[in-house]
Amino acid sequence: MLKQGVINLNAPFFHTMKCLTLAPVQTCRDYIEGKRIRYFNPLHYAFWIMTASLFVATMMDVNLSDPSTPLSQVNQDKAFGKLQMLIHNGVVYLGLFTALIHAWMARLFFSKSVYSTIEYLVLFLYLSGHLSLLSLACLLLGIHAQSMPFTAVIYLVVYSSVLTLIQPGSKKAWDWFKSVVSVIIAFALLIIATGLIGGVWAILVDK
Repeated sequence: MLKQGVINLNAPFFHTMKCLTLAPVQTCRDYIEGKRIRYFNPLHYAFWIMTASLFVATMMDVNLSDPSTPLSQVNQDKAFGKLQMLIHNGVVYLGLFTALIHAWMARLFFSKSVYSTIEYLVLFLYLSGHLSLLSLACLLLGIHAQSMPFTAVIYLVVYSSVLTLIQPGSKKAWDWFKSVVSVIIAFALLIIATGLIGGVWAILVDK
C-alpha cells in the first residue's frame, strides 16, 4: 500500500496532473464522489510537488521565505549548511496548512453545501499541489521572486473559480462573491499565522 500510494509515481500521478490542468472541477468532483481509481491521492500529490519545489529551491540557493536573501547568506554552518537550507525552505509545506484553512473557510461560507470540510480539503489539496507546479516552473526559470505577485493573483483566481464552479445550484453570482471573500480571508489568516510563527521562531533563534 505504501509503495503503491506514496513512493511509486506511476500513471495516476501524471493522469491527475493532466486532468487538474484541463478539468480541475471535474477532477475534484470525481475524487470526492468516490471515483478515485484513476487519480493520485490529493495529499500525496501536493506533498510530492512541494517536496520537488523544496529541493529545487535549495539547490538553486533560493530562500522561499525571503526571496531577496539567498539561503547561502542565511546559513553559514559549512558542516550542516545544506541540511539547514532544507529545513529553512520547509516553509513550502505551509501549502498543506493553507489547504486546511481554505477548507474551513469554504465550509463556513458554504454551510448549506453538500460538501463537508474533508471534501473541501480534497479540493484545496489538489489545487495547492497543482499550483505548486507554477512555483516550481518559476524556480527553474529563475524568476521566483519577480513572479510572486502574479502567482498570488493566479492562486486567488483559481481557488475562487473552482470553489464556485463545484457548487451545485444556479446562484453563481452569489457563490462567486462568497468564494472570493472566503479565499481572501483564508490567505489573510495564513499571513497572520505565518507572521506569528516567524516571530516566535526569531525569538527562539536569538536565544
